[in-house]
Amino acid sequence: MANTDLAPVNCRTVNILLSTGGGSSFPIVLASGVPNIGRCCIRVPDNVTSGARIRIEAADNIFFDVSNSNFKIQQPTLAAFSFCPAKLQDLACVPADYSMEISTDAGAGFSDPVTLSATGLPAGATATFTPNPVIPGSSSTLSIDFGDNVSEGTFDLTVEGTANGTTKTSVISLTVVKNDFSALALLTPANGAQSVDLGPILYWNAVVDADKYEIEVATSPSFEPGTILAYNANVVADSFKIPILLNEGQVCYWRVRPVNSCGVSEWTKPFVFVTRVQNCASLTATDLPKNISANGTPTVESQIIVNSGGSVSDVNVKRYRVATSFSKTWKCG
Repeated sequence: MANTDLAPVNCRTVNILLSTGGGSSFPIVLASGVPNIGRCCIRVPDNVTSGARIRIEAADNIFFDVSNSNFKIQQPTLAAFSFCPAKLQDLACVPADYSMEISTDAGAGFSDPVTLSATGLPAGATATFTPNPVIPGSSSTLSIDFGDNVSEGTFDLTVEGTANGTTKTSVISLTVVKNDFSALALLTPANGAQSVDLGPILYWNAVVDADKYEIEVATSPSFEPGTILAYNANVVADSFKIPILLNEGQVCYWRVRPVNSCGVSEWTKPFVFVTRVQNCASLTATDLPKNISANGTPTVESQIIVNSGGSVSDVNVKRYRVATSFSKTWKCG
């Protein structure tokens, strides 16, 4: 791989092409978009040639490499079998069942059944193959039961095929990812909540197997594109503040779904809430007018009684009158 799978190149997938003309062109696609892990299981086409070369190219970039010399593709001279896992690198998202197809092939009329087995499983896991043994040219399904206490991590599973005293192996790199979101639950605003703030913060019960969350807020339980009020696909906390000011008395629906390396899970059942409606009233003091003495610095108080809850947005003193007096002294000389 020459470190092409690492930064700064970060090539994740490659295409594998075949030339039968010494590398003048590569018209035959052996595999496309396969993981850049340094190995791939392919089926050799029935193109007999002495001028075969392989080209491996980045599927998401422009670099490539070609075989340094020609090799031969020829008809088999000895009866033999081969087998190939569908993937040599994969995710196992537990507690869901894991399975993979193992394809087999026969050369020069080989027909003995192939018995499959697996080694390298983590503690508590068991593997079965169906059917087993398998007739060359047919496929068998590998199923793995990881049990209840498997730990997350990557391990190498070695699949062995044995027939007529011959054993062949293939290594599959499996990464176990826990994918249990059963504890995920929406919290507040509660389902059916009334008089919710116009800029609410939504809360839910976080689950450890989630790397992040997607959230949608809409005016309809269908969550059709035209009804979406807010959306975010990269929420890493267990809360989300709606970035807009909602309308008064607006009916809103919201839902969440967890995301990890296994992909996205199902949306939660949506909650609905209704925003508050402001009742504004103008109140006037009933104890006016008030006289303010000119002597000293007196404090004069006027009260406006508010009999309901809410916030005061403005207070105005609309009219006031100030009376002034002065005297002059005249001096005659």
